[in-house]
Amino acid sequence: MLAEAIKACARMTNKHGVDFSIVVVDNDASASAREVVEDIARGSAVPIAYVVEPRRGISEARNRALDYATEQGADYMGFCDDDAAPAPGWLDAVMATVETKGAHLTGGPVYFVLPDEALTRSQASIAKAIAAAARRRAWRNLQISRSNPPVTIITNNWFADLNWLNQQQLRFDPRYSVSGGGDTEFFRRVVGRGGNAVWSHDAVMEEIVPASRLGLRYQFKRQIHSGMVKTAWFRREKGPARTMLTTLPKLVGNLSLGLALVVASAVGGISTFYPATRLVGKAIGQAAGVLGLEPEHYRTVQGY
Repeated sequence: MLAEAIKACARMTNKHGVDFSIVVVDNDASASAREVVEDIARGSAVPIAYVVEPRRGISEARNRALDYATEQGADYMGFCDDDAAPAPGWLDAVMATVETKGAHLTGGPVYFVLPDEALTRSQASIAKAIAAAARRRAWRNLQISRSNPPVTIITNNWFADLNWLNQQQLRFDPRYSVSGGGDTEFFRRVVGRGGNAVWSHDAVMEEIVPASRLGLRYQFKRQIHSGMVKTAWFRREKGPARTMLTTLPKLVGNLSLGLALVVASAVGGISTFYPATRLVGKAIGQAAGVLGLEPEHYRTVQGY
């Protein structure tokens, strides 16, 4: 997936005449991705750099990218995940947002792309549900962007004014290196410093999800992690008592609805059982977060 992500970045259109390059930050001290990256770089018209960040953690990797871009004299920095790819017009869209709206931080929708693999009936049903959820999330963010509260921008589709970040001395918080959720916390600090965060509906990323991630077990674990991350962040910022008061009603609601759907899945099948597992997983993650447990999604290089 990394190779496809790099190639997609190199294929982006560049109507604004931006002088851009690609940097891959490998958060593995053994430099395991070097051969893949350097092989692509040899045949690329766009310069591609490979940087190793040996200190384990997602915050360290993101900060290394920002520091490297600063060292190279870059004015802007964009992020995408290694299992995603920017649409051909992504760079044009984010630059148009910067030029017309003075954005310090820009984000856009992430759509799901079916893998080039044969899927089981269960996997196809889950894939359809994920794709629909991504479309709903993008539509909802578009509506939010038309009102006052800015849409939360995270690093799966992220473009920033690097000069402004450096002036504000903004970097990702190492407290989130293992747990994840640091991009949401970073976004809140950007807005808190008066940064202009803008949603660009045309700046599209496409997430390439392999068949191995279209199982109930993976999706269940992902929701546990999601519930833990959000609740652990809230607990860290607001304290245990307020976290319990705020989270318990949501936890009970998710668990109750999830268990009801488990029963209903006897008739509804996988299309009902899938959202049931997600809701129960989220409730479990919320419970863990209330108890002060921290997720460790990024303790290893690969996730679920």
